[in-house]
Amino acid sequence: MKIILLVLVLTYVQHRGRVGSSCPKEDISPWFCTDIPIRHLYTIILCNKPECKLHLEKPSDFARNQILDKVILFNITRDEGENSWKLTLPPQWLSMSRVRELEIRNTPLSNCFLCNNPFVGQQLYLKKLVFSNCSLKGKLCNQCETLLKTKITTTAKPRRRYGYYIDRDISTTSEPEYEYKYVPGGVHMNGLKTVKNLEILELSFNEIDEIYNDTFPVELSNLETLVLSHNVISVLSTNSFTNLVSLKEIDLSYNKLEHLSRDIFSSPASNLQVLNLKGNGISVLPENIFSLMPVLREANLALNFLQFLPLRTWNHTMDSIKVIDVSGNFIICDCDIKWIATKHQKVTGYCSEPWNMSRLHLKQGANSLTC
Repeated sequence: MKIILLVLVLTYVQHRGRVGSSCPKEDISPWFCTDIPIRHLYTIILCNKPECKLHLEKPSDFARNQILDKVILFNITRDEGENSWKLTLPPQWLSMSRVRELEIRNTPLSNCFLCNNPFVGQQLYLKKLVFSNCSLKGKLCNQCETLLKTKITTTAKPRRRYGYYIDRDISTTSEPEYEYKYVPGGVHMNGLKTVKNLEILELSFNEIDEIYNDTFPVELSNLETLVLSHNVISVLSTNSFTNLVSLKEIDLSYNKLEHLSRDIFSSPASNLQVLNLKGNGISVLPENIFSLMPVLREANLALNFLQFLPLRTWNHTMDSIKVIDVSGNFIICDCDIKWIATKHQKVTGYCSEPWNMSRLHLKQGANSLTC
């Protein structure tokens, strides 16, 4: 109940003014429905019981032809004896109603949980999707590659008589049989093609380790916020995010990134405003990493392994950027940081070297330098 109340409070603060349909009067267990009268009615239905997985279609049954502001599934765990159970969303799920936001949390999802096109019918309505702490593992891919496996059947060598084969046709290998399998660990994103008006996508607290260049379909041209925090991402392929032309904020914090390349984003990245790379293993920033990002206003690089902050790296975005966070790094306060003393940007962080400037705020360190 405490979790439910927290969700309701957050919803009240963040979503004023949306119009939903009222909750039904009949019993809809194991689901729970509540209406929040703000300026308009805001409707939330949620389920957090094991039996929810047997009643996934129930919201469509009782909310036929209605608008649901938020649908929440959380803590749907395995029953005893279901060691490998993971949820796959059914085809055209909730298609009898219209959903604005869907959140699935603390519930194991299969890597093919979107393969059945569950969001058919939600093209114009669905604005936010959250799949957090759902045991999604491996690389994110749009049309995940397949492996071609050839099964060859062999037979024993033909008997010989007087130096000759009894059967002159010794080709006893059958026609190969082809079996197509998804690449192990691939999390299929192809099911997002139908949600063309999606604005927020969150895949936090999973075990995603790689982003392919075709991960996000071009149909997500309205996506503004992408949250991939608290995964194990170590590889960002070229063009990882170039299909997301409206992207304003991306959160890649608390992953295992060590290297960055400018070509993971579109060029120009005309709408990108917030880039969060906190808590990775980045030691060097490419000189052009912020080039052609005309409206970037915040870059969070805290808790990495940066030592140098040369002006040539940041000069590309000086007209727009307002906040730079490099706290928790190992910054050497030499003439490379002198620009911090004369620029108006808010730069958060401290000197690590030389020893006599250790623990000085970067602004103080820059002001004390004579270069």
